[in-house]
Amino acid sequence: MARATPGARTSDRTVSVPVVDAGRDVVVIGIRHHSPACARIVAETIERLQPTHVLIEGPADFTDRIDELRLDHKLPIALYSHVRRGAHTRVTWAAFTDWSPEWIALRSASKVSAEVRLIDLPAWHPAFDGPPDEYSVAATVLAAGLGLDTVDAMWDHVVESRADTLTVEELTAVLDDYFDAIRVGDATVSEREQYMASWIRAARERPGSGAVVVVCGGRHRPAIMSELARGRPTDGFWPAVPTAGPDVDIGSYLVPYSYSRLDLESPWWYEKLWQKTTSAGEVAAAAIVRDLRSRNQRVSTTDFIGFRTQILGLAAIRGHALPTRRDVLDAAASTLVGEALASPLPWTLAGEPLGPEPDPVISACMRTMRGDRRGTLHPDSPVPGLVCHVDMLLEEFDLLPGPVALDLADERSRQRSRALHQLRVLGVPGFERTAGPGSGSAVVSTERWMIVDSADRLPALVEAAAKGHTLVEAAGATLESSLTSAAADVERLEVDLANGGFQPGQVEQVVHQRQHALARTMDGAEHAL
Repeated sequence: MARATPGARTSDRTVSVPVVDAGRDVVVIGIRHHSPACARIVAETIERLQPTHVLIEGPADFTDRIDELRLDHKLPIALYSHVRRGAHTRVTWAAFTDWSPEWIALRSASKVSAEVRLIDLPAWHPAFDGPPDEYSVAATVLAAGLGLDTVDAMWDHVVESRADTLTVEELTAVLDDYFDAIRVGDATVSEREQYMASWIRAARERPGSGAVVVVCGGRHRPAIMSELARGRPTDGFWPAVPTAGPDVDIGSYLVPYSYSRLDLESPWWYEKLWQKTTSAGEVAAAAIVRDLRSRNQRVSTTDFIGFRTQILGLAAIRGHALPTRRDVLDAAASTLVGEALASPLPWTLAGEPLGPEPDPVISACMRTMRGDRRGTLHPDSPVPGLVCHVDMLLEEFDLLPGPVALDLADERSRQRSRALHQLRVLGVPGFERTAGPGSGSAVVSTERWMIVDSADRLPALVEAAAKGHTLVEAAGATLESSLTSAAADVERLEVDLANGGFQPGQVEQVVHQRQHALARTMDGAEHAL
């Protein structure tokens, strides 16, 4: 394969950076998270090049634990990370679906025996403390220039609708041009992008290295390519992975996720686009009609045929080789909605708000296209100590699914009550207090709870571990932050504070902070007057 020159684009989209010899090619694939089209590019590129190294944007300190991602999970799942510095806690989720390009990169690399490394700064790193990378303004301007009202519609129009008709090389060129346009005028190279580039240079110059495939967020690609073109020398050793200081509490764990939590509109649609590219529109139309009929909404066979025909018609008018999500939704609105709508179609607005009293057809569209899939972790997946601590307490106190009656005059019942109140403070699903003493009450000495199994319990506990390593520690930190919130349910929190078994000093501190927060609120009200 011919050596690429800096800035040049070769026919197979191999590197536009200097290489050590003709056998060491670098391909940097800029992707959009959860894009089926990008996932196909990643899979086909890795299969074709059989690279020595596959480098993926992700926390470098998780590479040593990457086998956890190779367990037999049911997706979606997410890599949840937290960093706690004093009273400040920051958390992040990196979600994976069956068609996430990063997930496909991991799976495809295993098939060709490539070495996989995550190459971004750790999630706890101060580089993530600022506002997130922002490209929405440039993307919105670009969408408006194409006559489209949302960035999602633009992406589907430019990329997903052409995924089945363009070659990998042609589609990659489209992606590169798209992300160059999003980043136009921004010549800065962030600390994260410099760090990722250092991993790419090291992989390229490792003894015996062959091709290198890099999968990173598309917005980062132009800056990474610019950094690589500088040709900075490297000894081929892997870059050092930063380590957190002793005053910082960090943790990263896999958690079950769900389509409802994904930062993605219509994950079910993109799942079908990944599974059934050419027939996704027909599958979606049938699913929307099934949903309506299951709720006693009348949709005749003629209506259904008209709906399907309209999808194809809109796709043809808009120049889409494959119907897009927008084609399906607009077709449903134009053929199945029988009355004037009180609110704009949600998919024409950023954030896609459903609006008050939505039409049943619109609700069915949004519900169907989002889906209700929930992920599960393999049983061997590690969990933080808090999960084990809670499991131990539930077993020790016989807190099993079903009704629980407690006599608060009994010490063991009080211990069971404390654990339940602490779980309620954390917001762990499945623990509902149905009766008991209220705030300041000294009359009622019994308490009743209902415990139910919940698939959301594990992720809630993993995420609560960001606040503490034991139940009382995590609940205390949560209670402290909750009581200082203006939106807090104060009476409920005071009941939990009184019955949760917290230390006296902790109670005094929380009460003091609550009083201080109320004083600030009153001061603000006086200034407003």
